[in-house]
Amino acid sequence: MVYLIVMLLVAFAAVVVALQNPIPIAVTLLMWRPVSTLASVILISFAIGLLLGICIMIPMLLKKKRKIIEQPKEVPSPEVEKKQEEPVLKSKENFFKKIFRRTK
Repeated sequence: MVYLIVMLLVAFAAVVVALQNPIPIAVTLLMWRPVSTLASVILISFAIGLLLGICIMIPMLLKKKRKIIEQPKEVPSPEVEKKQEEPVLKSKENFFKKIFRRTK
């Protein structure tokens, strides 16, 4: 949600800057030299960057979605988890013996 708000603020700022700069400029693209207002150049550049960002993110999102779908959907039952847990140590001696046995 915060990401969406930040993106909307950035888009709003780009529109405000573009609309306050109606100066005609010439943009050179290889041998092509179109003349347009600064506002339209800024808005078109912003739109192209947005589309490129979306195109780059789509494969990553699809890969994550595929990975989630391929994961096993089995949830271990509580009985299986209890069997896997270690028995609770009932005395301090056993506790310290177990600790020192692991550290050696």
